[in-house]
Amino acid sequence: MKVLIIGAGWSGIQAAAMLKNRYGCEVVIFDQNANIGGTWAKGIAYSHLTTHAAASTIEFVGYPFPKDIVSNPLDRVPTSDVVEYMKRYVDDTGLGDDIRLNSQVETIHQISEKEVRCIVRNAISGEKYTEDGEFVMLSGFGFKARKFPNIPGASDFEGSIYTSHDVSEAALEKLKKSNRPVVVAGGSKAAHDIINTLVAHDIPVEWVARKTYWMYNYDKGIYHRKKGRRSKPFDRLKALIGHLAFGFLPKTSMRLLRLSDLMLNVHPETSAADYHLGVVDYDMVKVARSVPFTQGEIVALQKDKVVIQRKGDATQKLISCSAIIACFGTEVAPNYPEFKANGEKVDILKAKHLFQFSIHQKLPRLYFMGPIALRGLGMLNGYHAVQHAIIYLSKRMTDDEVKIKTKQEQKLLKRFFKTNDFKPQLARVISDIKNLMNYLKLVDSIGKKLGYSYPLNLGPAMLLYGAYYKNHSKPVYREPTEKEVISVFGHPPNKENANGIPNSRTDLKVYL
Repeated sequence: MKVLIIGAGWSGIQAAAMLKNRYGCEVVIFDQNANIGGTWAKGIAYSHLTTHAAASTIEFVGYPFPKDIVSNPLDRVPTSDVVEYMKRYVDDTGLGDDIRLNSQVETIHQISEKEVRCIVRNAISGEKYTEDGEFVMLSGFGFKARKFPNIPGASDFEGSIYTSHDVSEAALEKLKKSNRPVVVAGGSKAAHDIINTLVAHDIPVEWVARKTYWMYNYDKGIYHRKKGRRSKPFDRLKALIGHLAFGFLPKTSMRLLRLSDLMLNVHPETSAADYHLGVVDYDMVKVARSVPFTQGEIVALQKDKVVIQRKGDATQKLISCSAIIACFGTEVAPNYPEFKANGEKVDILKAKHLFQFSIHQKLPRLYFMGPIALRGLGMLNGYHAVQHAIIYLSKRMTDDEVKIKTKQEQKLLKRFFKTNDFKPQLARVISDIKNLMNYLKLVDSIGKKLGYSYPLNLGPAMLLYGAYYKNHSKPVYREPTEKEVISVFGHPPNKENANGIPNSRTDLKVYL
């Protein structure tokens, strides 16, 4: 079986390795960039970016970080080491000759029931060619940095304006030579990364933000593990209560998390309700606190200055600078190709629902690995996507069956969201959350028996939950079977075939 994979990031590479080495498939991986890595590729990730999570939690399945790249598995990993790790995995799994870089897939066309054609453009030469396969897995959906807004005086400003993604080594060298302050605008996680990078390069910084945010404290989460002991019981208790309260008492929850020191903020007086899903540590916050900070927003630009004004205050402040770095976060920027089925265009973004969050009813040979259908993060998404795709293919569903199943799921999910519309009554809200969390516990308990070493994702689990959620006041659901859990999430890593679901190239030949 020939599978075409779009995107050479965490998910795409993991999926390709599984398909080739476990299932014996022929794979071709396309990536429009000049390097592998997806959002971590050289020239895409901003300078000195590091992973949110510890190295041991972001490894390819069965392939730990080599000690010459990461000496401590509890450390976070900088961009250059992430890419080096990916390159070694690609070499060791024999994927090197299967990856085509600088190759943008412009059209995906399902030309028959079991054949898909990709029209690919070479980003360097501009030449186009076709590649046919029996199945396509699409992993890339892309992010882009939010641009600096067009404000009065922008045309008069003689300095440089960057987004966080533009801060390359060359840009840092240019900023250092100017020997003048750089204004970092925004309070996101990217702002912390950029401030720490500029300070490390001895570049003077002026930080401007409407507000700063509470973020997760990486050191608190792993500090005691690094020291070889458990965290303090009182901290764990505060954190537990904070997490339990998060769904229906967000302000109280954040205050509890802050008291447990699991959350950090450069300015502790900031409202506990202002939080960000970024991850920082004590050193990053210490550096951020060391630079001059002005609360407000940039309302105008002058020749070599920015004009800052705080909301509700008529007073303005001028800051001299050589450049502005906009750290306003990122947004999902679907860079999807054109989709066709039997010669007719398919608008994928107008689809109300995808079969099991992954298959469009008009394109049954195209599998979406994200962003809606994430079955884990990064490589785990790729791993479970392959398992789920193989299960889907093994059922040999006709196009009409896919359409029928899609409509059935859509009705189930509508019923789920209708009964969980979060009306003002606190008791109703608490009941809804408890019902869902109890069900997820059931799914997780089965997952642990099967060998999953991590929580199972909410989205696919809702398919199981919605199927058995009959009445809001008296929820009636049964514990899902092991086969049902596997049918949605795929096999856990390193587990043999179970319940008659294909898990190796031998099984694949039988089923396909």
